[in-house]
Amino acid sequence: MKKIGIPLLFVVLSTLIACGPKQSSNISSGGEEVVKLSYEDIYNYKPTKSEALSGLVKYRASDGYISNDTQGYNHFYYRAIVNGEKLDMTYEGDSFVNSGAKLKDKLMVSTDTSTAVREFISPVTGNANINTSAFVKEGETSNIVIKINGDIFYQGLVTKDGYYFSKATKLNEGDVVSFESYGDVSIECNPEIDFTNSIEGNLHGYI
Repeated sequence: MKKIGIPLLFVVLSTLIACGPKQSSNISSGGEEVVKLSYEDIYNYKPTKSEALSGLVKYRASDGYISNDTQGYNHFYYRAIVNGEKLDMTYEGDSFVNSGAKLKDKLMVSTDTSTAVREFISPVTGNANINTSAFVKEGETSNIVIKINGDIFYQGLVTKDGYYFSKATKLNEGDVVSFESYGDVSIECNPEIDFTNSIEGNLHGYI
């Protein structure tokens, strides 16, 4: 059997390397540069403040609270019910607070004597889905009540297993949708009012 000479072996190896898998490129087929996120980029991601919203769009609670310390941004307001009276919260440190009730981002903290309330005042008239998902963070259970202009639209029991609710309705400009959490409990609740895809009927259940 003949031995392969060093020069020929070098050519064979070079050919195999050239035919192997190609390294991914940061340039697309159209010539544009493609930005790829690393795992470090993803884990260090911080949500940014939403632009001011108006019209028949989707309004998420996070559009109101991210990097915001003022009432009414993107039509969300922060209240507390104390002795049957609804009071404005004030921003202190990193939260909206009043009489023991607290709203910090998606966290709603209520006590036996004060109820945390997140309100949305509709800037438009149109059909909307009112959606909310919630679960107990600390405590046992929360009785969550959704009201429109003071009338009960929905109420249900929230546990650590979580709960999801969605129901379509018509909102008029100026209507007040409130999300109230009753009980000595902390819940994570991130409601949204979606004017972009309202459907008939309702959906609710554990998540």
